[in-house]
Amino acid sequence: MTVRDFPADALKMPVYDPNDPEMVAKAQEASGYRSNEEAEFVRRLLLTYEGRAFFSMIMKTANLDGSSFAGEMPLTMSHLEGQKEVGRWARNFIFTVAPEQYNLVKLEAIQREQQYARQAGFDTEND
Repeated sequence: MTVRDFPADALKMPVYDPNDPEMVAKAQEASGYRSNEEAEFVRRLLLTYEGRAFFSMIMKTANLDGSSFAGEMPLTMSHLEGQKEVGRWARNFIFTVAPEQYNLVKLEAIQREQQYARQAGFDTEND
């Protein structure tokens, strides 16, 4: 089957009208849009120190900035990429529901790392 087998109007993209509630609902459903209740729950979670620490922990465990290369170990590399995908999900979720909280999540993560280093006896004044 080729493109020529379809009627000409079958290949046209539907015109998206952002003022049409039915089209908006269909687009949100197709894109995996989170419900308002779920988004509000995460928004409230990100307003707490513990909630921001939780999302920070997910992103740190995912090693978003690190390499997934594992030499000749494809299963390990796949596992690492899966972890990164979870981290990207967490980061994108923050950007979707409460983007203004992302910088605070990162700042508090740095502060926690410095606090842990001080407790372990390392000098963090030069960081």
